[in-house]
Amino acid sequence: MIRLMIENKSDVPVKLSTERFDIRSLAADDASARYIGWLADQEIVQHLNTEACDAPSIEELKKYISEHDNYNSYLLGVFNKDGEHIGNFRIQVVSPHGIANMGVMIGDRNYWGKCQNSIKI
Repeated sequence: MIRLMIENKSDVPVKLSTERFDIRSLAADDASARYIGWLADQEIVQHLNTEACDAPSIEELKKYISEHDNYNSYLLGVFNKDGEHIGNFRIQVVSPHGIANMGVMIGDRNYWGKCQNSIKI
């Protein structure tokens, strides 16, 4: 369980960098055919709290991304240093209880099993 101490109620986008990756709040412009493909792939979503779905449209994906407010709900994209979107962190905050649920989806199979401690939480 991760305990959160929320002091600022702003909806400022998150932006973090590591040696190999940039992690930032997704924006509607990040909706892509590549991301839609991940959502429709059972092997990619099998460990998430969801099932593979019929491919949403770009507009539906933009709406989904926009529903994350960077206060109670975060959708953070993981990008390699070339700017290629390789996956996401999704964090749902349960404010009254000071806890959060988090999911990780690495959609780009080229990064499966190769990160080995390169993203630490």
